[in-house]
Amino acid sequence: SSSLIYQRIDGPFTFKIGGTYRIVFNLGTLRNGTTVFGRIFRNNEPYGTERSVTNNGSDFSENLFFESNDTFDLRIRTTDQTVNAQSNSFSVFISFASIIS
Repeated sequence: SSSLIYQRIDGPFTFKIGGTYRIVFNLGTLRNGTTVFGRIFRNNEPYGTERSVTNNGSDFSENLFFESNDTFDLRIRTTDQTVNAQSNSFSVFISFASIIS
């Protein structure tokens, strides 16, 4: 994605069960020195921490709470419209112990 505004990578996805989820994603650029940003969005609003890198790849993870039927997606952007931001992986994890009582 080459944009000064956030572009959705995939989704949105919907959580069917509320709880705390671990979101893990990779963020990078093919042109070292160009800053690229990534952020999780919940229900079409920025959520979690904005992450940034200036190299070809770093992994980030966040534990974020979602209600049942919340939507989420990963969005990325770059400060240079001639350079692509990229995400090579995007994973979601939940502990079943947290949803079974």
